[in-house]
Parts: sequence; C-alpha cells; structure tokens
Amino acid sequence: MSYLAGLAVTALREALEPSKLSVEERLWAGFEAMANRALAQYTPSNVHELFSSARELAADVLATIDEQIVTSLAAVLASVRRTRSRSAPTARALAEHLYTYSYAVQQRGRTPAEFRRRMTTAIWIVCNSVRA
Repeated sequence: MSYLAGLAVTALREALEPSKLSVEERLWAGFEAMANRALAQYTPSNVHELFSSARELAADVLATIDEQIVTSLAAVLASVRRTRSRSAPTARALAEHLYTYSYAVQQRGRTPAEFRRRMTTAIWIVCNSVRA
C-alpha cells in the first residue's frame, strides 16, 4: 500500500508543478496521474477492496497519504485564490472537497470517461469559487 501511495503522491506533485497549463488542467492532470500511475492495473472493485483493507490494516499510512495529497492540492488552489472573505471556504477546505469527491467517484466504480466528466465539473466549480 505504501508503494502505491508513494506512486500516487509523486504523480500528483509532478502534475501540479507550475507550467503553461491552467490551474484546472493541472488539477485534472494530477487526479488523472494518481489514478493512472498507481491504480491503472486494478479494476474498480479491486481498488475498493484494496482501500478497505488498508483502512483496517494501515490506517496511519492512509492518513499520512491523504494529508500529503490534500496539502498539495491546497497549495495550488491557494496560489490562485482571490477571495479573502471570512465566509469563503479556505483553499484547504476546497482541496479536501475535491479529494473526497474524487475518492467517492472512484469507489462507485465509474468508467474513466465518467470519472473525467465528473471531476472536470468539480474542478471547474472549485476553481471558479477560488477566483470569485
């Protein structure tokens, strides 16, 4: 599990590095890279089983990985944040939302095309709220 998680985190960080891509494109590339590099060889049911087992056997490892992923996503969102209102969600809250949503979509066994469609919408909503 640690090996797969390390692949996912590394893939995410590489995709999120500053580039000529828009923030939306970098975020999508990050989610796509995590799925493709670490989980591509597994079926959705295998991924579900893998994470269920990991929650029972290595919860501390999953918590560390989740924190690394959310921190990486939040850093990208914070870099483009314009809203300074106290009532607006923080970049971290938005990052947690995106990550949780991506996990839920994956757990429901969506096709890659469906995952892309749903995540593209979620990323668009988050990025537009950050820039509001």
